[in-house]
Amino acid sequence: MGLFKRDPDPVKLTSEGNYCGERENFDRAILCFQRAIAADAKHVPAYLGISTAYREKGDYEKAIKILESAPKESQVGGESFMDFSFQIAFQKVSVLVARHQRGGGQGDTSDLVQALQEAVPRQYCIRPRIGRLLAHYGVESACFSQIASAAVSPRRPK
Repeated sequence: MGLFKRDPDPVKLTSEGNYCGERENFDRAILCFQRAIAADAKHVPAYLGISTAYREKGDYEKAIKILESAPKESQVGGESFMDFSFQIAFQKVSVLVARHQRGGGQGDTSDLVQALQEAVPRQYCIRPRIGRLLAHYGVESACFSQIASAAVSPRRPK
């Protein structure tokens, strides 16, 4: 893995971080993502990757803090911009659900519901899509219905 030592390319470093994360070498993955962010502070995929590594290590507060510091859009290929707000919101959901489950995931889900409602921007019509993610994690459907009912976003004028 020579990329880590000699190549400051954030795309390559992020790729190496993802490779390390897939092999559950989260400490090395975090180092790669940190180098990628140092090389290009607007390289959002590195923020998503480091957040995933912290989530997998059980450090949910760092995972959320990284996501909150991530830029909402990133330049890709030197010319086009991508909006990463959706991916950042979904990553926050996965971290919050993982934290809830690590704490036992049983009983009152009101704290989880509140945290999810705060994490997912209202202007994005993604709250209804959270249901699939919650079902994947086995979070009770009552929790999802509370989130989805708060998800009604105003329609854009035609």
